[in-house]
Parts: sequence; C-alpha cells; structure tokens
Amino acid sequence: MRTQRLTAGLTVACAIAAIGLLAAACNDKGSAGDTPGNAAGSTGGSADSGKYCADLAGYVSVAKPDPSKHDEMLRQARTLAAEAPAELKDAWQVSVTYAENHRPPYDPKSFNPDESRKLMEASIAISKHAKEKCGVNLGI
Repeated sequence: MRTQRLTAGLTVACAIAAIGLLAAACNDKGSAGDTPGNAAGSTGGSADSGKYCADLAGYVSVAKPDPSKHDEMLRQARTLAAEAPAELKDAWQVSVTYAENHRPPYDPKSFNPDESRKLMEASIAISKHAKEKCGVNLGI
C-alpha cells in the first residue's frame, strides 16, 4: 500500500512538473523582448525557428500551473507545436495531448505513470532545445 502511494505521489509530482512547462505559456509578458537571449540570430535554425523561439519566450516565468488559464496555455502549446522544428514535433504532440487529456481540477488518479514518463521525456527534450537553440530557460 505504501509503495502504491509513493508511486502515485511521484507520478503526480512528475506530471505537475511537466504541466508546469506547459503552464509557463500563461505568463502575461507575451513578447520575445521580455526574455534575455532571444535575439533573432540566436535561434540556430530556419527563419521559422525564429518565430518559434520568439513565441517560446512567452512560455517562460510561471513556476506553477494556473488552472484558470489552462485553455490559454493549451492554445499557445498548439501554436508552438505547429511552429516547432521537426525534431520536436513528436515531443510537442505528447505535451499537447497530455494537456488535452488532463484538465483542471487535476485528479491524481487520472495520471498514468507511463503517460507521465513520456510527458517528462518530451518536456526535457523541449527544454533542452529551448535553452540550446533559443536561449530560453524553461526550468526543466
């Protein structure tokens, strides 16, 4: 029983941390100029990746998810998924699907450990690319 509670607790913690990456879209700054390291020349990709990096900059600065802004976060996540470089398309799809399937209020019983693991892997890939190619720190 204790192992089940610990596993469930870790699953929820991982899921909430990954949702925090998505919830960063809820920040009110909204412009690329608000985040250091976001110059057009720092994107490391095509001209389209400049827009992706600029939009990703608005995805920073919220440490905890704000359930009241879930729909706005999801809208922005879908935009980023469409703009993402090819190597991140699958990761963004995992993130968007997860956010679509897990809406507030978050029910710990709805978090599947395998699904949460995939979300964490996707979040790490997105975060690593954001830092290396866009100069944006997503905090994961």
